[in-house]
Formats: sequence, C-alpha cells, structure tokens
Amino acid sequence: MALSDRSGHFDLCIPDENNLGTAPLSRKWRDTSQPISVKVMTAHEFLEARRIRGEYVVKIDVEGHESNVGRGCLAYFRKHPPKAIIFESTGHKYEGRKFSDKEAYRMLLADKYRVFAVQKSLFRLKLTEVMDNDPHPNATDFVAVRSSLVGRLGHVS
Repeated sequence: MALSDRSGHFDLCIPDENNLGTAPLSRKWRDTSQPISVKVMTAHEFLEARRIRGEYVVKIDVEGHESNVGRGCLAYFRKHPPKAIIFESTGHKYEGRKFSDKEAYRMLLADKYRVFAVQKSLFRLKLTEVMDNDPHPNATDFVAVRSSLVGRLGHVS
C-alpha cells in the first residue's frame, strides 16, 4: 500500500539492481524499473483509520511524491498536528530546482511549521533553518517543527 493525495491504484516502479533504492509512484515507466500495481489511499484516510492522536512525529520519504502525500495529510494534520515532520528532498540538490519553490515546503510554512536542514557529521547533527532566500540548502534531509515547539530544540542556527 502507498500514500498520496487520492485513493485508487498506482504503479509503483520497482528499480532494477543498479538503482540505489528509489521506488517511485508513477504512471510513467522510469528507466528499466518494473512496475507493480499497488493500492493507494490518502494519508488522511490512513492516519484516521489508525486513530493517531496526541504527540506524534511523521517521517515521509516518498521519492519526490512529498507534495502529493502532503496534500493528502492536510485535513488530518490540521485536526491533529504532529510535533514534527521528517522528510527527504533532493530536487534542489540534484535537479537544480529551488527548495523554496517546492509545494511541500510552502504547505509547511502555511501551517505554521519551521523547516530545518539536517546536516550530518561524524559526531553530531546540526539543524539550520531554511529561509526563503536560500533556495539550495546544503542538505537532503529536513525536519519541520511546529513553530510553537522550536524553542525546545536547543541550539539551532
């Protein structure tokens, strides 16, 4: 099963042995991937069925499908907002697109989240807030934190 902004069946493109692990939902066939049909539901339907409530964090790693999953989560997140959303985004780094133009980023800002790039080193993680004037943050991992909780993060830049 997969999550998106609408329910139904989609093709999940299973990569060949040369791929580093991406398996996108797509109606188009990419590379030499072998598609299989999978059941798809909205993230709202998925979370509502599991009655996720209280304090929770969401991780979204959906190979470029973040905006679709985000749209599918909006109604649920507005009723039951997660403390944080952890996600991956690579288009700004490898495809030359501006991170600040991504729909998922814009949705998070509109729903009062602040977005931080997660920069990793051998000994620690560093969170750096992504600003609109930085279209290409030097990271592929991000965490969006409800604005009201940012003070609990400790030192961030």
